[in-house]
Amino acid sequence: MNLLGRGNDPKFWSEEVRNKPLYADFINKQLKFWDEKIEGQPIESLKYTEYKLYGVTGNRNIYEKSYFLRRCQLGVATVLSLIYPEEQKYIDYLHNLTFAILNEFTWCLPAHQPELLSNTQKDYIDLFCCETGTAMAEVYALLGDRLAPLLRARIEKETEERIIRPFIDKPRFPWWRVNYTGNWAAVCAGSIGMTAMLVHPEYFDEIKGEISEILERFLSGFSECGMCDEGTHYWGYGFGHFVAYADMVRIFTNGEIDYFKRDRVKDIATYIQKSFLSGQTALSFSDCPRTGTYYFGTVHKLKAEYPDDVKVYSPDFGTYTDGCGRFCFFTRSVIWLNEDYYFNPDEDNFSSEFYDHDFQWLIKRTPNFGFAAKAGNNEEHHNHNDVGSFIVAKEGRQVFADLGGGTYNKQYGISELRYRQSEAASFYHSLPIIGAYGQRYGVQYKAVDVKYENGVFEQDMAPAYALPDLKSLKRSFTVTEDTVTVHDAFDYEGNETIIERFVLLDKAELSDGVIKTKNTVATFDNSLCQSAGTFEVQLSGHSYYLVDIALKVGVKEFTLTIK
Repeated sequence: MNLLGRGNDPKFWSEEVRNKPLYADFINKQLKFWDEKIEGQPIESLKYTEYKLYGVTGNRNIYEKSYFLRRCQLGVATVLSLIYPEEQKYIDYLHNLTFAILNEFTWCLPAHQPELLSNTQKDYIDLFCCETGTAMAEVYALLGDRLAPLLRARIEKETEERIIRPFIDKPRFPWWRVNYTGNWAAVCAGSIGMTAMLVHPEYFDEIKGEISEILERFLSGFSECGMCDEGTHYWGYGFGHFVAYADMVRIFTNGEIDYFKRDRVKDIATYIQKSFLSGQTALSFSDCPRTGTYYFGTVHKLKAEYPDDVKVYSPDFGTYTDGCGRFCFFTRSVIWLNEDYYFNPDEDNFSSEFYDHDFQWLIKRTPNFGFAAKAGNNEEHHNHNDVGSFIVAKEGRQVFADLGGGTYNKQYGISELRYRQSEAASFYHSLPIIGAYGQRYGVQYKAVDVKYENGVFEQDMAPAYALPDLKSLKRSFTVTEDTVTVHDAFDYEGNETIIERFVLLDKAELSDGVIKTKNTVATFDNSLCQSAGTFEVQLSGHSYYLVDIALKVGVKEFTLTIK
């Protein structure tokens, strides 16, 4: 059964991909990677001294750098072996690297491995264990009998022992299998399903029921309109794996299971196009980067399924892969690449307005700028304490910024540190500070009285602070074609200073009620202030700038107008 579409046709790779201008950029990038990261270099072993670091110091980057490099190398060696079958060096390297990955102690990342420093089992199925299983399965399917019989047999054995049997036998029942709606559900369940269909079809009937249940929970985590509270990056990651699985299972079941017929899936498919605010600058709520990208394969596939609903932006916004070497996105960015969408993308110079009632997000684009603001609560997926925060983007860059994710390490996952010392803290969002207090973490710390009517987005943020003397903190946003007005009204019985804090990417000039950046001017009533200043902060190795406006005691309202 042809589960990978034209990817299973050797002539597609050696003739069409090799010769058509559509794939020239892709091939050039892979040959460059080969020259810089593979040619003449040994396959380094994954080191115990690096593996243990997460358990000892909390650092996960050193081990993961080596781990993910292997996955990137695997993708490049695979496609070059398919495009240039006459070149023995590519298939030789692919054999050696596949052998090395099959011999890894565990495919699970240290940050996800239970009992990291004492666990000798290899049956815990995290995101990257599942992704590696799918990578091995696709190498098995794409290379066919060009892959050595020993490696084919090893792939069958290792994927069964590390992926399929642990999922069926449940020796270590992972948390993502129960009542979880985030990206883990789709990445893990979808990858397990694809691995089974490609290498162990005899098991698929046994596992398809639970995979279906997990994916239903995943889909239920999106808003009614298809928005993703994990943000753009995790939409691409989680929903991208869902799309890959949905395509394969439709083929495998001869159309009996067809997720693409569902309106909910169509609505989720349009999320990414709503998240671009100005050029490639994107919505960065949660732990997402400020620059948005899309996987060519995923979005081109969705455009093919929903041609009247999905927009495809410039190829400059697209990517074939990422630094983690996500194999199923990498191969599908060739298999699903469409010449019409690549060379004739939809226009990006449009105005739009979108309000999501479930997540309480407002996203608006005008010819002059992009804007986004949120209400919500402080226990969302990849949560930041950011009820009431906002973004203003202009000329392809965030000005009033949401900084996005911090450095992933053990400390970033610990609430008391995450919400005090990192980008996730309310102190690093454009939010008021009441005395010395910011917002708190938890689902009960939320916005109330949220509404969007007549062009005004309103909410009461006071419950997010949970301070006895703060009776209400009503923030409203009024957005026109060329201005954003932020208005705060305080019912505060305390005597401590209220600071209006705004987060900028670039240093600003501040004087006499004017905040001047490279491309915006923001104004406020300086007579309400006892002091105002700017200062630089360092987070995750980057510099950002804070504007603090300390209000006089007793001030009840503050307005900032941004043009």
